[in-house]
Amino acid sequence: MYCGVSPCFRHTAMALAVCASALILAGTESAAALAFAGEPPTTDDVPHIRNGSTPAKGSRTVHLQELWRAGGDDDEMVFGSVAGATQDRAGNVYLLDAQLSQVQVYSFSGEHRKTLSREGEGPGEIRRPDGLLFMPDSSLGAVHFMTGSVVCFDRAGVPGRTITFGGERTRGGMHSLRSLTNRGGILVGCAGQMQVDDGGRARRTEYLASFTPEGKELVRYIEKTTENILGARHQFNEKASYFPSRGGWAVGPDGTVYVAPVRDRYEIHAFDPEGRLLRVIEREFTPRKRTREEKDRVVEGVVMIINGERVKPEATVEDSPPCILDLWVDDHGMLYVEHANSAAGRPEGIMYTLDVFDPQGRYVAQAAIACEGDPSDDELFYLGGDTMALSRGRRSSWLGMFGGSGSHDEGSPSSEVVCYRMPHVAW
Repeated sequence: MYCGVSPCFRHTAMALAVCASALILAGTESAAALAFAGEPPTTDDVPHIRNGSTPAKGSRTVHLQELWRAGGDDDEMVFGSVAGATQDRAGNVYLLDAQLSQVQVYSFSGEHRKTLSREGEGPGEIRRPDGLLFMPDSSLGAVHFMTGSVVCFDRAGVPGRTITFGGERTRGGMHSLRSLTNRGGILVGCAGQMQVDDGGRARRTEYLASFTPEGKELVRYIEKTTENILGARHQFNEKASYFPSRGGWAVGPDGTVYVAPVRDRYEIHAFDPEGRLLRVIEREFTPRKRTREEKDRVVEGVVMIINGERVKPEATVEDSPPCILDLWVDDHGMLYVEHANSAAGRPEGIMYTLDVFDPQGRYVAQAAIACEGDPSDDELFYLGGDTMALSRGRRSSWLGMFGGSGSHDEGSPSSEVVCYRMPHVAW
């Protein structure tokens, strides 16, 4: 995802952090509908690019070139949980530590330059942020899910404004901001709004939209509404709870918004910045079946915090992962897709295999990404240009933040970041 907004752990489940007196999210007996905002288009009226299961140019191994690494057992720098990363035009890399509520800044050569922000509620201070990006005015913005806001500060750490997203706050209402990215001055993010009526019924709408720099909604691309009764049983239904809030959408260099709106279909909808559906990209695909261990990890990755305590929900887990786990678009407009089978049977030295589509939606190649890392515990961020950053131990450290079991493998490394250069490939 461009500008380093962190996807959720796509290989486990959506994180549900609820600070309330009763369950708010993910009820199994809810009425939910995923829909286009505004006038729903008929997809027969737009081009469907139907690809087969084999790419036109076959497979190719892309060897990421290590630039530097930080953290880990042999470094003085200690990371809590690196939840996001971004890069400025000078090549400096900004790493967001969600657990320590700090931003660590490194030069392109790997020299540690400074630490920005700190934990707190004051101007420019952050608390368990969910993502990091450069705003259109060039300030750094830390995304906060539960408040639906972005806390801004400059590159020297001087506090700026706090921007609220999702409209006017009303009595009995809550707003959230799951993820946000800025590409070419276009702000796109996944937000949510929940309203509780006097009878205790909660109505929550999640949506993908573009916003002004002041946080005002411009164009809504897709949305989903869920209703639940507060005080219902603590349940999690993976399929009913699906929304492509993190990882399931991306913005191209021309402003095209790509989104995977359906959990169990390999289907990507491409919108122009004004919200018009341009094309639907499909490919023949059969997702693999999960192992018992993987299903257990999905349950472990569900976090419900009620009255300050972690609650273990009753979980209904699907036999297969979502078809599409992550999307990102390079500066040439090539769309990379991490899917349910990307890490299945991966060869030695390959983190995962991505599908590559050209700007017209044609399935041109498979890219085997060669670098260290375990997709079940580590996370690879695309920072733009040719730079990527691998957050090692990301899942383990994330679970540890919420009182989870930490690592599923005693041999997993401590939190470490490896910065890579991705060589240009003429697909």
